[in-house]
Amino acid sequence: MLTRDERAAKAFEWIGALTWADKLDLIRTDDEILSIPLPLGPGQLRAHRAKMYSSYGRDLAVLAIQQNGWKGFEQPTPEVLVRLVREFPGVLYDVGANSGIYALLAVEARPGTRVVCFEPFPPALAALRANVAMNRFGSHIEVVAAAVDSEEGEATLYVPTATGALETSASLDGNFKEEIEAELKVPMVALDDYWIQAGRPRVSIVKIDVETTEHRVLEGCRSLVGHERPIIIFEVLPQADIAALRAFGSEFDLVDVRMTVHKALVGPEVVHDPRGWNHLYVPREHIDRIVRILTETGLDVSFDDAWPSR
Repeated sequence: MLTRDERAAKAFEWIGALTWADKLDLIRTDDEILSIPLPLGPGQLRAHRAKMYSSYGRDLAVLAIQQNGWKGFEQPTPEVLVRLVREFPGVLYDVGANSGIYALLAVEARPGTRVVCFEPFPPALAALRANVAMNRFGSHIEVVAAAVDSEEGEATLYVPTATGALETSASLDGNFKEEIEAELKVPMVALDDYWIQAGRPRVSIVKIDVETTEHRVLEGCRSLVGHERPIIIFEVLPQADIAALRAFGSEFDLVDVRMTVHKALVGPEVVHDPRGWNHLYVPREHIDRIVRILTETGLDVSFDDAWPSR
């Protein structure tokens, strides 16, 4: 249940008095809340805002934005996601949501957007739920306390040695980190099963950040990807199963778009690029729209040498 101050802050937001809402948030939480303005969307006269608790400096996403502004966190992925949500209506599946920054940006980017967050790590899950409850469109976000893999069941979540920050590297891959502090048993779901049980809703975007098991998440959503043709945002770390990622993209005619801070390369084979870990898998029929979106984001878009002549 919301406190009186929390209800007041939400009321200020609904009537557009965001400055007062932000001030009230900071007063009641000792500067604990960060308000993140989104780029203006079509027809918007004021910037929408997503709000997150900083967990007293422990949430690295919030800390990065506090120190370096809107583009301080995983550039250019947050702004790309905002523009994708505005362009492609439908549900967003946020796999490995952590404290929820992408989910919160999505529901503010396009009113009415629905997001399903999957997060198995208890401290991150608690932060996610707190952030969802604080935001005005939090009711549009469903939180599933589970890991995502290729099948349903129970999984072991390997938690690295604590650093004092809100952990972002817990993984179902026991070899992802050399030092493991804890092994937790967590529920495990496959996206295909979840999607079918939910009534096969229109899913337009799938974001995957699961610390090297991205290929297993994809293996568990073959029906979803084949039927819905979503845009997939995924991470490619040095330990990623490149062969499996390439095979999946080839099977479903998905074009890899490799994003770095200032550039986007369309059409290469999937590889790990130390300059930028986040990729898009784009159904070939949407490439022209994606190129326009990336250009509007300010990225220098180029095409791989092997790309068919345009």
